[in-house]
Amino acid sequence: MDFRESLIQHVRGMLSPEEVNELPRGFQTLEDVAILNLKPAVWEKRAIIATALLELLPYIKSVWAKKFGEAKVTGQFRKPTGIEHVAGVKKSEVIAKENGVLFKHDFTKVIFSKGNITERSYLPKLVKPGEHVLDMFAGIGYFSLMIAKHAMPAHVDSCEINPDSYDYLVENIRLNKLGHLITPHLGDCARIVPELVNAGLKADRIVMGVFPPPKEYLAVAFLAVNHETGTVIHYEGKVSDGDTNTLLADVEEEARRTGFVTRISLLESRLVKSLGIRTQHGVIDVLVT
Repeated sequence: MDFRESLIQHVRGMLSPEEVNELPRGFQTLEDVAILNLKPAVWEKRAIIATALLELLPYIKSVWAKKFGEAKVTGQFRKPTGIEHVAGVKKSEVIAKENGVLFKHDFTKVIFSKGNITERSYLPKLVKPGEHVLDMFAGIGYFSLMIAKHAMPAHVDSCEINPDSYDYLVENIRLNKLGHLITPHLGDCARIVPELVNAGLKADRIVMGVFPPPKEYLAVAFLAVNHETGTVIHYEGKVSDGDTNTLLADVEEEARRTGFVTRISLLESRLVKSLGIRTQHGVIDVLVT
């Protein structure tokens, strides 16, 4: 019997037949925490569903819930909203482990998308030994930690504007024993990058791993380009029908506007995940000089 069938049996008589039809088929787990994504039709019964989950799965100690379609990431600090503690211990700080890397975070304060695991694992494979990497939107270390752990960079400079994310970035660098490879910087990368460039930074690879696409920050990224050997820029955003040419157009438009780079070559494009009907999360890697 799968989870949904067991859940239906457990809540029988407490939910209407229509509500039973809207019960979730699964949930997200982080350590001993479960996060339910509930449809509006069963939102008012979230306490019943969460309690049933605790009774069915003794290893789960804390249950949180999001109303389907209403949980969002907001503001310059990209803070998650719309998640609520429902049953069990009120625990929101967890450690996720991916490919040998530890990501400590509080999912009520910072974002951590398990759906991006493929891209987090793939990007380090592109990094060549000895590269100096600039991570302009580091968050809790999504890409910086993976690159430092699984590639052989000379160094990674990691910028993060959200104080909560920055604190976890610092903690995760410590947990993963990568302090000799990563330097964290608190603040807006629009301020930090020019300071690093003035101090001599010429990046071999620039990671702009934030969503939606940070087009207004491309001019900042161009400042750190190594015009002698070229710099690879990782740029991502929402695309339609799998067409990543819109992302390339962003880079080309900003290059023409600023005049900071003269040559752009598309190295690779790929789709990270589906965001809905005919809409995807896309990524491009471009070499600029």
